[in-house]
Amino acid sequence: MPPFINLHSHRKSKSDEEIVIRNAYHFMDEEKADALPYSISAGIHPWQLKEDFSLQLNQLAKLASCKNVIAIGECGIDRI
Repeated sequence: MPPFINLHSHRKSKSDEEIVIRNAYHFMDEEKADALPYSISAGIHPWQLKEDFSLQLNQLAKLASCKNVIAIGECGIDRI
């Protein structure tokens, strides 16, 4: 059976049968993102969206250029 792929998480994989792409928020420093030993997705959670979100989008664009960022997205579906 192929591994379970978790496309968005804030935790490490719990087993060899799970592939996890960990999430980083748009405000993460690009240097820190490049230094991570794993791939990440990046996005802006709806709860964090500002009325004038142009600065946030610019920060996200910078983060998107990092070598470890392999996906963009943050839908905000969670238990709360």
